Amino acid sequence: MAVHIASTDPGAGRALQLRRLAAALELDGPELEPLIEAALRRPGRASACGLLARRFLAASRELRPPAARLRLAAAPAAGAGPPPEGAQAARAALASLPPEERLALLLVVVEGLSWDEGAVALDMSRADFLDALGRARADLELRLRAREAESPAARPRLRIVP
Repeated sequence: MAVHIASTDPGAGRALQLRRLAAALELDGPELEPLIEAALRRPGRASACGLLARRFLAASRELRPPAARLRLAAAPAAGAGPPPEGAQAARAALASLPPEERLALLLVVVEGLSWDEGAVALDMSRADFLDALGRARADLELRLRAREAESPAARPRLRIVP
């Protein structure tokens, strides 16, 4: 049985949201906590998410082989059981997106930022943000459909019952 403790600190919920975004962006290591603290001092969600976004973009520009990103994306969270096969494929497809597209999608879908807030977080125009978001959605759908076509056995089968 899980026990939930309510916090009276309003920043605790915001810190949890930023840690969730950091996990989705695969940001970790000793620099994560100071980065979260710095983001918490920023006014507004878009500004705080923008700090993490810029760190992710800087890290993604380093030479990191795509295969390593895919292994990380397919790995289950600590303490969690094995994810469903579809979730694993979605994580791998998400990890293979270009960094700016991945960020745009995560900021809107996971963090719930508006299009304007996402544009501010990524320091781009609203039109550029919407373009990146549209490309991310289309690319993700294409990758998932291609995977489904490669492995028809992975699709759920329905049985007609008389």
